[in-house]
Amino acid sequence: MALATLPSGSYSLNNASHEDELERNGIVVLAKDRFVVLAAQNVRLQHCSDMHQQRLSEGDSIRRKLDMIFKAAVESLTCPILLEPVKCLWILPECGHAFSAQALHQLFQEAVRLELNRDLHDHINVEPQLREEGHTPYTAEIFARFKNLATFNFTPSYKCPLCRTVVTSVPIRCTQTVNTALGIISFIRAYTQKVVTIENGCGLIGVDWADYFIFTI
Repeated sequence: MALATLPSGSYSLNNASHEDELERNGIVVLAKDRFVVLAAQNVRLQHCSDMHQQRLSEGDSIRRKLDMIFKAAVESLTCPILLEPVKCLWILPECGHAFSAQALHQLFQEAVRLELNRDLHDHINVEPQLREEGHTPYTAEIFARFKNLATFNFTPSYKCPLCRTVVTSVPIRCTQTVNTALGIISFIRAYTQKVVTIENGCGLIGVDWADYFIFTI
């Protein structure tokens, strides 16, 4: 029995077509695998992006809270007369309002000057400049002169500039609040590079709070 004769070259052509199909299938598979890999990478990148945004959001939230705490600490040191934060705050016992020593000395000194310029104290023989605004600061010695030379009671009226409460006792230093606020400001400033200038705010040399109240003794 005679064998069927294949057309010349048909085997090689079929084989080539089969190889081409395998190659195409392989490319498709590789492409699908690559797509899966890219998709997985995209998921990871998106996750990282979400985590980064979350951390940025958390960081912004922390910064906002630190800003609020920093602002509150600075405000607690701010003298309502000087309108700047100071390290030396004093509380008026009668009302609880706090001021810098510098501001309180200015207020008390002016109260003494106004009392000195009342008509009933015209007889007090002192240097004219002591009756003028911008006078040389009154010291304990000058207070004693006013008291000794006055024929009538020399009674300056010290009042809180915020609530007008009459002040009859020496101010109390606000140590705990100041130290706490300064600690908070120092801590936050170290991490956020915030800048704030805190003045000393101290008072007059040679004048104690008790000197202002010798007239009531």
